[in-house]
Amino acid sequence: MDIINQSRQWETALVGVSAHHVKRYMFAANRVGQNMRVLDAACGCGYGAWLMFCVGGYVDGIDISGETITFAKMHYPGPRYVCADLAKLPERSIDHDLIVSFETLEHLADPKPFLQAAQCKTLIASVPHEELYPFKPETFKNDEYPHRRHYTPAQFEGLLRGCGFRVTESWCQTGKEYCDVRLGTDGKFLIYVCER
Repeated sequence: MDIINQSRQWETALVGVSAHHVKRYMFAANRVGQNMRVLDAACGCGYGAWLMFCVGGYVDGIDISGETITFAKMHYPGPRYVCADLAKLPERSIDHDLIVSFETLEHLADPKPFLQAAQCKTLIASVPHEELYPFKPETFKNDEYPHRRHYTPAQFEGLLRGCGFRVTESWCQTGKEYCDVRLGTDGKFLIYVCER
């Protein structure tokens, strides 16, 4: 596997996926009701979309990488997977009950077009916390889709509010090793639950 793809979770079973990623998706899956229309925006290799599918959701997964979409279809079947660039979707073009977007917004040059396209009752999104996980461009220089910034809690809420969302719950993860999702904003990864 080449260096640009090493940041992806190329695992054929959940047991190999980083625990902090799985915990985030379990947090989201606990909010998925039977027959709920769910979008995993930037679904990567598909394990998160599959988790939400397993609890009864009608799940779509979108990712910019055709390679990961092919992998997802092969190893995490059930959801409908589509290769697309979230930054280029037409405004108001995504219509789901729940949209989940974990560790995505920091990769987009401008996340506003995606957030404005996201028509949903509930959005669950996560980003790295700038104050506890400061953005250093050199850390991501070899990534195929590098981080472009991290967010303070106020910046994250401001971005979401500016795109028509109201933050109803603020959660976090301390880091990659101590990865349980807990209330508050004192972790390296912020997870906000929002409504339109």
